[in-house]
Amino acid sequence: MKGDGRCLKLLLAFSILFQQNVNGGEVGHNHSLRDAKVTMRCIERERQALLAFKRGLVDVFNQLSTWGSKAQKQDCCRWEGVYCSNQTGHVIQLNLADFQDLQGKMISPKLIELQHLQYLDLSFINYGSQIPDFIGSLTNLRYLNLSFCQMVGQIPSSFRNLTQLQHLDLNYNQLQPKNLNWLPALSSLTYLDLTRIDFNGSRIPDFIGSLTNLRHLRLSSCNFVGQIPSFFGNLTQLQNLDLSDNQLQPENLNCLPALSSLTDLDLSRNFNGSQIPDFIGSLTNLRPLRLSSCNFVGQIPSLFGNLTQLQNLDLSDNQLQPENLNCLPALSSLTDLDLSRNFNGSQIPDFIGSLTNLRHLRLSSCNFVGQIPSLFGNLTQLQNLDLSDNQLQPENLNWLPSLSSLTDLDLSGNNLSTVFDWPEAVLNKLPKLEELRLVNCSLPPPPTPILSTTLYKTNSSTSLAYVSLSDNHLTSSIFLWLSNYSTSLVRLYLYNNNLSGFIPDFIGNMSSLVDLDLSYNNLTGFIANFTGSMCSLGYLDLSNNYLTSFIADFTGNMSSLGYLDLSNNYLTSFIADFTGKMSSLVDLDLSNNYLTGFIADFTGNMSSLANLDLSNNNLTGFFPDFIGDMSSLANLDLSNNNLTGFIPDFIGDMRSLVDLDLSNNYLTGFIPDFIGNMSSLVELDLSHNQIEGANPNSFARLCNLQRLLLQRNHLSGKLSKFVQLLPRCAQNSLEELYLFENVLAGSLNNLTSFSSLIFLILNGNQLSGKIPESIGQMSQLEAIDFSINSLKGEVSETHFSKLSMLNYLDLSFNSLGLNFHSDWVPPFQLDYINLTSCMVGPVFPKWLQTQEHTFELDISNAGISDILPSWFWSNFRNADLINLSQNQIRGIFTNLTVEFTYNLELHLSSNQIEGPIPSTLSKASYLDLSNNNISGSLSFLCASADMSLTYLDLSSNNFSGELPDCWSHLETLVMLDLSNNAFSGKIPMTIGSSLQTLKLSRNQFVEELPSSLKNCASLEVIDLGENKLSGPIPTWLGVSFKNLDEASFTWKGRMQTYKSTLGLVKRIDLSSNRLTGEIPSEITHLVELVSLNLSRNRLTGQITPEIGNLQSLDSLDLSRNQIDGRIPTSLARIDRLSFLDLSYNNLSGKIPIGTQLQSFDPLDYAENPLLCGPPLKNMCVDQIEPTDLSNEEDKDEFITLGFYISMGIGFAAGFWGVCGTLIFNRSWRYAYFKLLNDLNDWLYVRIALIKRQLKLAYA
Repeated sequence: MKGDGRCLKLLLAFSILFQQNVNGGEVGHNHSLRDAKVTMRCIERERQALLAFKRGLVDVFNQLSTWGSKAQKQDCCRWEGVYCSNQTGHVIQLNLADFQDLQGKMISPKLIELQHLQYLDLSFINYGSQIPDFIGSLTNLRYLNLSFCQMVGQIPSSFRNLTQLQHLDLNYNQLQPKNLNWLPALSSLTYLDLTRIDFNGSRIPDFIGSLTNLRHLRLSSCNFVGQIPSFFGNLTQLQNLDLSDNQLQPENLNCLPALSSLTDLDLSRNFNGSQIPDFIGSLTNLRPLRLSSCNFVGQIPSLFGNLTQLQNLDLSDNQLQPENLNCLPALSSLTDLDLSRNFNGSQIPDFIGSLTNLRHLRLSSCNFVGQIPSLFGNLTQLQNLDLSDNQLQPENLNWLPSLSSLTDLDLSGNNLSTVFDWPEAVLNKLPKLEELRLVNCSLPPPPTPILSTTLYKTNSSTSLAYVSLSDNHLTSSIFLWLSNYSTSLVRLYLYNNNLSGFIPDFIGNMSSLVDLDLSYNNLTGFIANFTGSMCSLGYLDLSNNYLTSFIADFTGNMSSLGYLDLSNNYLTSFIADFTGKMSSLVDLDLSNNYLTGFIADFTGNMSSLANLDLSNNNLTGFFPDFIGDMSSLANLDLSNNNLTGFIPDFIGDMRSLVDLDLSNNYLTGFIPDFIGNMSSLVELDLSHNQIEGANPNSFARLCNLQRLLLQRNHLSGKLSKFVQLLPRCAQNSLEELYLFENVLAGSLNNLTSFSSLIFLILNGNQLSGKIPESIGQMSQLEAIDFSINSLKGEVSETHFSKLSMLNYLDLSFNSLGLNFHSDWVPPFQLDYINLTSCMVGPVFPKWLQTQEHTFELDISNAGISDILPSWFWSNFRNADLINLSQNQIRGIFTNLTVEFTYNLELHLSSNQIEGPIPSTLSKASYLDLSNNNISGSLSFLCASADMSLTYLDLSSNNFSGELPDCWSHLETLVMLDLSNNAFSGKIPMTIGSSLQTLKLSRNQFVEELPSSLKNCASLEVIDLGENKLSGPIPTWLGVSFKNLDEASFTWKGRMQTYKSTLGLVKRIDLSSNRLTGEIPSEITHLVELVSLNLSRNRLTGQITPEIGNLQSLDSLDLSRNQIDGRIPTSLARIDRLSFLDLSYNNLSGKIPIGTQLQSFDPLDYAENPLLCGPPLKNMCVDQIEPTDLSNEEDKDEFITLGFYISMGIGFAAGFWGVCGTLIFNRSWRYAYFKLLNDLNDWLYVRIALIKRQLKLAYA
């Protein structure tokens, strides 16, 4: 299009030349010729007019240096861009189109002196003003080009005087064409371009049809609507018509067949859902035809076969069907064909291989399947082939080497997993290839035999500049193939593959490389000097690998590097001066590494640095001073480190900073006043620190501030006083305010002055009082979170009167009461609703029926005592979380018949729900229905073989009968609580192997524990108490359940609650069953066990002597069994034991002496008649009762008084010999701790690498 316009300009200029020669004159286009032929100076009046015109320009680069008043510059006919008649000396042409860096202040009125001007081209001069009226007085104009001048306002009606005008180009301006009635007066027009002039949804003016001499008409992007005027049929000489990018309708196109001279037609981005008109097939002179993005449907008309001269056909971005494409083979002149983003699921038609003149073929995103036709090998002139984003699965690429002219190949998004010789076909056989894209093709790595035999016997391209092989399965062997192109490659993208090992040296010698992306691979080793002579490199991304080492001087002389990303690696130690001479660096990302120590001045000569990210490392110390000198920095992220101290004052000097993130550190003190000087700041994140408050001017001049994040600090005082510190000049810009989890107190004040607030997050403070009704006037609010405060009072409809944008509401854990009229229709649609512990009831809130897009609803503990309405389940079928627990909601489950869109998480505990569980809940991921009146069976668990249930709590209901035997398909179930029901029968053998928590207590289960439980290797919590289980305790209990964490237990006949401050509680409870036999010794293998309750069974035999191995044991209950024998002495060595009950057994002998066993109540040993010794009153005979060798251990005769004396002397010498030296010798102390730090870093990295290598080896 642009090229056509330039050709037309040249043609018109030659016609003007011809006309002047006929009139006996000459226009000097060549200044050397004029030097020889023209002896007179230009007319003084016109010279002065041109100088006045120049004064209205800003010529920064002195492009009009030939224009001047000096003697040698007096002749304006010799000035650049000025052309005169040789006969009269009048200026007849002013062409400044080639001086595109000129800026315009005004078009001088003196230009009217150029009355003989025939050609005026001021395109690309940015005036930004109105077109002056006097232009209409230049009545000799044939050519007028004011395109790309940013002209505004009306087009002067004086243009009607330009009756000789043949070429008018006003495209790409901001004109307002309210009245174009003057346009028909320009009857000589052959070229009219009004592209991108906004006609504001009006129709195409009928009078354009009166311009019957038009050859070229461009009305693209004019915001026209409606139909094409029938008067267009009068434009019989029209050759080029561009109506693209409007909103035209397909009706009444009968005028277009009359345009038989048309050679170029562009109707792209118009119409909507119609079929391609048949008449287009009658425009047989068409060369380019563009009908893209018209939402055309159906088939391509068979009359398209008449367009035998067609060279360029663009039908992309429609909804065409692949049927009836038989017309296309007749288009034998086609050189460009674009059918992208059409069709659906068909194969590529074979006939495309018969279009042998094709140079450019684009068939991307057509959902093509199957093979690529071998006839594609006939397209020997093809230069560009795009088959990307289809579902093709070619078995080979044997046709590809025939395309010897191919320069650009894109097969991305197809499946080439079985094409093992793809490098041979692509890299070796296409000698002119310049750009190669095979992204996300499941490419296999090149096989080793090919590498060894053909790598250097290639007919490969010497001009391959762009290669993108990302998102595949390539290994480092690809580097061998790419080494052939080390001198030509400019851009290389290999991210997200399986590259491993070191980065090869030859990469560092690719002197022409500009972009290199090796991110998301498994590369290891040091980053040092691999860059070699990469002096042209501008973009380097090595992120998300396993690169290690100090960040040393690895960049060489990379003065062109603008982007460097080393994030998500294993880089360690201090940040040293590694940047070399990277003076052009703009973006530097070292985040998510293991960098430690202080931040030293590592930036070198990076004066252009705009974005610096050091987040998620282990950096320590104070905020570094040198960062304050980085005057170009716009984005700084030091979050998630261990920085300490105050925020320094010098940070206020960083006036160019736009985004500052210091969150998740240990910064203290107050926000300094100097931050208020950072007038460019848009986002300030100081969250997750220990900041205590702000100073009066901390935010004073932050007039562009949009996001302020201060959550999880120690901010205190009144909220109202803090709000007064916020910048008044930012009242129209501040959008997000996060102050949650501080200690701000007082009441919520009026925030309506901050009219742009979108997110207001104040939860987890100490706010009190009422929520002001004025919040309902903040119409831009999308999220409100006032949860976990001490707010009280009523919330009414007024609080939400203008909150139509609100989608997130959390008022939970306050003392608020919601008082809405029963017929209230909220102005908002909420995605998230949390009203936990607010007084919503007693009636179920009817306004919830209006909320149709809610994903999470929590109205638990909300005082609702009502029947669940019939509309509820269908209204929230798209929710993924519903919590109605701890209310008094009544209802019957049989009303739940809807299918939920997502795997629902449902909390209905502690209500009065009745009836059986419906099968629709089989698709849930989380079900807590405990403490209700639900009855029936668990048959819903068998309703689907594809379940994603992870949590099921049905405790304290009215279930009965046997458990269904369909647990094997509950592969994701990790928590099961069926306690306190009336289930009976055996525990099923198929109970899930993925369980972590199993609670079946207080039921009527019988017989032995199922042996299948030993397969539950992840089981951490088990509670089977108060059932009727029988048989021995299985020996596998201590072998299979080594991860056991907890189980509820019965202590002395009542339920106990245990909390540990030392770690996870780990318990096992098999109490109140009918278990028999001895306690297996294997149970002592559970060395992390905290509580063991085997009471109220029928156990016999002796307590295993290895009971002392349970050193973490806090609670032991073996009461009410038939255990005999002595208490093992090893029990006395469990110093953590705080609860013990051995009562009601047949134990005998002396209670072992220890620090614990004598401290328990005598009742803990009651009803063991043969037991004696403290704390029992029944003392043993002579206190010398012989010890049972099976339970006692020999005394240790080694420990004497001398042993203790030696131990004391040795401790003093050893401790003070080492620690004393480190305390009093500073250099030794520093060296010692540096050694420990370095050893720690080295061990951490080595362990991480070994784990990674093992993972890869067994993957």
